[in-house]
Amino acid sequence: MKKYVWGLVTGVFLAGTLVGLAQETFFQGKIVYLLSTKSSVLSQPFSTGKTVTQIVKGTPMIVVEEENDWLKVAITGYLLKSAVTGDINQLKGPALQASMIVLSDKASADTILGQLRGGADFAKLAKEKSADKVSGARGGDLGEFYPGDFAPAFEDAIKLLKPGQISEVVSLGGRYHIFKRIK
Repeated sequence: MKKYVWGLVTGVFLAGTLVGLAQETFFQGKIVYLLSTKSSVLSQPFSTGKTVTQIVKGTPMIVVEEENDWLKVAITGYLLKSAVTGDINQLKGPALQASMIVLSDKASADTILGQLRGGADFAKLAKEKSADKVSGARGGDLGEFYPGDFAPAFEDAIKLLKPGQISEVVSLGGRYHIFKRIK
């Protein structure tokens, strides 16, 4: 009888060990490695999840959390500090800065442009004549902005200018704009 109980206990222990080995457990902070040759990292654990990147066999990852059949992982590696930024705007390119005067008719815009070409003060004319009261109150200053922040026609007109240069009259949305590039 003693041998029977001892055999039963040993059998249960071995069976539990085999089940434990067959099903790996994952916990927060555990380092795991990709088994397949190539796999997509998804932004969400659903079939409609957006692919973030592809990773290859053997890639080390750290388990962040486990949910049903899915593991949320953090992939660790080294990058040069100069290769990353915390400012999304830096991905858009260098900042631009300009001022503008907005007028409601072409004749007024041509008159103002003539005054500017003759040496008139851009900020003073913007305060006095601009139909855009918000930028006009600041002497036409739009502040710093990045590519994609304004309509392409605005940005294209500004990008063609060198700092300090004044644009031709730009018609957009039934209004007439004159730009001065700051930087």
